[in-house]
Amino acid sequence: MLGRSVRFRGSFERTEQVVVYGDVDATLPAGALHVADGGVFRGQANVESATIAGHFAGTLVVGGRLTVTASGTVTGTVRYAELAVEAGGEVSGDVARSEARNGGAEVLADGPEEREGTSVGDDTRTPALA
Repeated sequence: MLGRSVRFRGSFERTEQVVVYGDVDATLPAGALHVADGGVFRGQANVESATIAGHFAGTLVVGGRLTVTASGTVTGTVRYAELAVEAGGEVSGDVARSEARNGGAEVLADGPEEREGTSVGDDTRTPALA
C-alpha cells in the first residue's frame, strides 16, 4: 500500500496486490491493482484485475476484470477481458477487449480493430450500451 503522502517512481517486482493512495509513476506486474479515490498511477501495469477509483494514465493490460468506479478515470492504451464502468467513470484512449484471458500477458497489437458491440469516436473505444 502506498499512502496519500507517498510519491513513488520506479518499478515493482511481481506482487499479489498494490493499493495506491498517493502518486505513482511506475512499471507494475501484479495480481491486482487498486488506485483509490485521489490516487494517481502513471506508467505501465500488467495485472490480473484492476479497480480504478482515482486516475490511471498509461498502458493498462488486465487479464481479468477492469472496474472503473464513478470517481475513476483511465486514459491511454487499455486492454481487458471484462470491463465494468460505473456511471461517472471515464475510460478513453486506445481501449479494446482482449481476446485472451491469460493473466494480462497479451501482446498489444499495432492498432485498434473493429469489434461487434463497441462504438468508436475520437479514437476512444468503450462498450456500447445494450
